[in-house]
Amino acid sequence: MNGYRARDRARRFNGTLQSLIDARLVTPSRISEYANTEPATIETGESIHIRWVRAHPSSASTVADLYVVGCLWWGDYTGDDLARSNHRSLMRDFPDTFVHLVDAFGAHGLALLPGCRNPTLAAALLRLVDYPLYDEDDHAHLIIELANEMWDAYLHLDIVAMLRDEHGIDRDGLDLGDDELRDLFFRIHGDRFSDEYAETATSVAFPSLKETVAEMAAQLLRS
Repeated sequence: MNGYRARDRARRFNGTLQSLIDARLVTPSRISEYANTEPATIETGESIHIRWVRAHPSSASTVADLYVVGCLWWGDYTGDDLARSNHRSLMRDFPDTFVHLVDAFGAHGLALLPGCRNPTLAAALLRLVDYPLYDEDDHAHLIIELANEMWDAYLHLDIVAMLRDEHGIDRDGLDLGDDELRDLFFRIHGDRFSDEYAETATSVAFPSLKETVAEMAAQLLRS
């Protein structure tokens, strides 16, 4: 985008967006002529399928329709935990600011309209160039949320199988409900290991799963 100048729909220069373009944080984009929406009518809060979004030529004399924020895409097959946390934290702190982008695989992105002039938001995005996490507390909460989702999806079944196959402990023979099993796992893992990490924007790994289950088995056998 060398030489590109950001302008709003009235063709006035927009220095806020220009700073984000110069930092390669946003990409001037246009809406395809085949889209079922008029670019001039797009408002914040609307959702647009990414198939209708095209790169805006740097030599074009027309104003870009959207400025896509490249570092905030996340989904099952794109982005990571940092992008997901930044995405939702920025939406929380700057509501009614973004246009929402989606694709066929459930990914989520954000874009700004050409009239966006919010220096606080621009400063927040520019800080991501040097430090890629906007809100550390939200990121910590996200890891907990993902861990709980992994528990519900498959982890509790894996642990029951590991207790049975590797330690000879049959779940049916224990006076241990689902909530107690969950509490036991997360208490031991939190006290002894706490090494979970996000593999993607939607999943968490537990490197010390085998050791945690072994400690769970030891405690269950002692009780």
